[in-house]
Amino acid sequence: MEEKTLLEILLDEDDKQNIFLTNSKGEQVEFIQVAVIPYQNEIFCILKPVLQVYGIGENEAILFKMVEDEKLNDVSLCTETDELVIKRVFKKYRSLLGK
Repeated sequence: MEEKTLLEILLDEDDKQNIFLTNSKGEQVEFIQVAVIPYQNEIFCILKPVLQVYGIGENEAILFKMVEDEKLNDVSLCTETDELVIKRVFKKYRSLLGK
């Protein structure tokens, strides 16, 4: 069986496997998939670290933006840093949950 790409895993609502990303130190970090949220013609992923990450609260998640990688025919995830975008995407997520 062929291994799924990151994009296939994230966009498959039945695929709940954890995501492994490499941090700036070259270390693998494991994340639980929380949600994939489209916002302003971009796709964002809310991921929660499995293990405690410095600077991230125990019940906090991180917002990543999907960035297309045409060379690999896949996507990569980049941490979203724009506070306004972060607030709006999380607001949309909460509205989808009915909160």
